[in-house]
Amino acid sequence: MTKYEILYILNVDHQPKTLSTKIKKIIETNNGVIKEENIWGKRELAYKINHQLEGYYGVLICETDFINIQNLQKLKRINKDILRMLIINTNLEKNYVQSTILAATKVDEKTFVPKEHPQKFANQKFNVLIPKDAIIDPSTKILTDLNSKKEFKSKVTTSIKK
Repeated sequence: MTKYEILYILNVDHQPKTLSTKIKKIIETNNGVIKEENIWGKRELAYKINHQLEGYYGVLICETDFINIQNLQKLKRINKDILRMLIINTNLEKNYVQSTILAATKVDEKTFVPKEHPQKFANQKFNVLIPKDAIIDPSTKILTDLNSKKEFKSKVTTSIKK
C-alpha cells in the first residue's frame, strides 16, 4: 500500500456529500484505508472553475493501491461535478508531514510587479500568495523568505492587504 494525500473540490450544486462518499468508497476498495479526513466544506473559489464561484473542499490522507488512484482519476475525467483533484504520493516526498490541518496553510496576499520585463508589465500589478514568514526590506522593497533565505526577483509595491 502506498500513502497518498488527496485534495478535492466538488460542485456545490449537485450533492457534494454523496460524491464525497463515492470518492471514499473507491479509496477503501482493495483494502484501502482512510487514515485522516478533513472536510472544509463550502468555500469561495479564487477564480471561476466550470462557471462555478464556490466549491466543496475535502482532504483525505489514505493508504491505498495505485489501481484505486487510477479509478479516482477516471472518475474525475467522467464526472464534471469534480472541479479539481490533487493526488500526492507522499512516499516520494522527502520530509513530508501528512496532516489535513497542514494542508490548509494560511498565506498573506501581497501585490508585486515582475522585475524580469519591467517595460512589459509597467502598468500592471499582480496579486500573489506569499508565505507569512517572508519579510520585505523597507529600503529596497525586496521580498526575502526566512525559511530558505532566498530573495524573490520581484519588488513588492504595496503592503499586506487587510
